[in-house]
Formats: sequence, C-alpha cells, structure tokens
Amino acid sequence: MNTQIEPVAEAQSEIKSISLPVAGMTCASCVGRVEKVLGGLDGVSNASVNLTTEKASVDYDPANTGPEAIAEAIEKTGFSVPAASVELSVGGMTCASCVARVERVIGQLPGVTTANHRKGQRLLYPRQPGCGRDRRRHRTGRLRGP
Repeated sequence: MNTQIEPVAEAQSEIKSISLPVAGMTCASCVGRVEKVLGGLDGVSNASVNLTTEKASVDYDPANTGPEAIAEAIEKTGFSVPAASVELSVGGMTCASCVARVERVIGQLPGVTTANHRKGQRLLYPRQPGCGRDRRRHRTGRLRGP
C-alpha cells in the first residue's frame, strides 16, 4: 500500500492590533454595545473598550477586516471615531523630491488618510547622506554658493 500525504497549505495571517478613539460614550452600557459590535466582526479576535480613555483596542486578522471596517462598525453603533492628527519633525529633506517621497511612504501606512508637508515653513537643511543630492548641485548640476 502506497499512501502519500499531501501537506495542507494553511494561510498564516498575523494578528494586528489597533487603538481607535471613540467619542460619545457616556456609560458602561455604551462600552458594552461597542465591544459587542466589534467582537461580532469577522476577523476580530479581541475587542476591549475603555470609557475613561475613550479608546477601543482591537486585535484583528487583516485578511478578514481592517481599520476602515472597524471604524465603520463603531460609527454604526451611534458613536464617532474622530480623526487624529500627528505632527512629525522630519530632518534631512533637501528638495521637493525628498518631501514627495516622505509624503508617499507615510501616506501608505495603515490608518493614514493624508500626509502633507506644511508649506511656507522655511527651514535650512544641511546636506544629508543618502538623499543623493548635494544642495549646491541641485537642478543645474553646477556648484552654487560657497
């Protein structure tokens, strides 16, 4: 008897965690309602909501659900998920190409809706290794300045 055992290909997905602000909760009943809705989402393995910090912490499988679906479920319960804004100080950007590259990479992160460089902010940027551009040789190819 010749029996062959074929390996079963299992999709290994990693569990991710997200913490979202939840506005409008006033009591433990509100917390229970949000936890119940989040726990019922396909792919959510754990959901806990804290009334004091007004945050929902969710462990989820990105193959089945994502941050947008989680936020939408919270909003369907009658509460809001206010957008958070983060200001980062990024050094070493010497040209518009550097700014565009940083905006593109940050904009691709999960949960980020927009990434914008504040225009009108005049900063002096020293030459940075890895940028590939010497500020004095920028655009013309010739040395400028001292």
